Formats: sequence, C-alpha cells, structure tokens
Amino acid sequence: MVISLAAGVSLPRQGRPTAHTMHAYIDEAGVRSHKKSASDHFVLSAVIISDEHITEAQDFLERLRRDFRRNPGDCLHWQKLKHEERVHASRVLGAQEWATVSSVVVAKRLIPQETRIFDEDEAYLLTLRYLLERLSWFRPRRRIGT
Repeated sequence: MVISLAAGVSLPRQGRPTAHTMHAYIDEAGVRSHKKSASDHFVLSAVIISDEHITEAQDFLERLRRDFRRNPGDCLHWQKLKHEERVHASRVLGAQEWATVSSVVVAKRLIPQETRIFDEDEAYLLTLRYLLERLSWFRPRRRIGT
C-alpha cells in the first residue's frame, strides 16, 4: 500500500500500475489540542484507491476541478472550498465505487481526564496507528505458498 499525506489532492500520472497496489490519501481535520477553545473532534481520514482505478480517480478530480471552475492540475484544498462545493465533493466522491473512505474520529471531550494522552504528537501517532490498522483491512490478501 502506498500512503500519501497531503493537505491538497493531486494524483500523479506516471508509470504503469503495479498489481495489487493500494493508495491511501490521508488528511486530518480538527485540532489535536485539548484546550477549551479547540475543536471537539480530531479526525484522520483516508481515501483508498487501487492501482487499477487510478485513472478513474484522476479523471474524477479533473471533473471536480471543472465543476469548481479551477484550472487543470490545481490542487483541491478542502479549506478553500465553499460549503456548497464541499457538499458536492462529498456526495460525488461517496458515489464512486472505486473509492473507499476510512476515518478515525477522536471525540476528545469524551476521553476521561485520567486516560488522556497530553502529548499532542503522541496522540496524533496513536490516531494514525488506528487509521493504518484500518487501512490494513483493505489490502489484498495473498495466500501463503502461492
């Protein structure tokens, strides 16, 4: 599985796909901090695409760029999208059979004070660990001895 961590989405057009390779495009939402002014939730999400569907994903992103009147190849940043563009992007991405979305949502206010991890980097890495575990569920299984 290939993993990309990026705030914006742009799929590379290079080389020939390798059999059974999965790509996970990961981004975060919310704030890791437990301060009162921080968000209630921290979210790490991944869009998972197999190599065989990369071309469809690239075409999908180009259509989204046209829908949003962006230039070809422009990176799409969630923060820079208007509310109605976010709704549109969510709906059309959710309708794509070639894409799987997996998320880990941390409801920070519900974590008991005595069990909280106060080091934000450590908490981030734990959340990433949970997401990577979930991503492993989507990888192609290979039989032993074949």
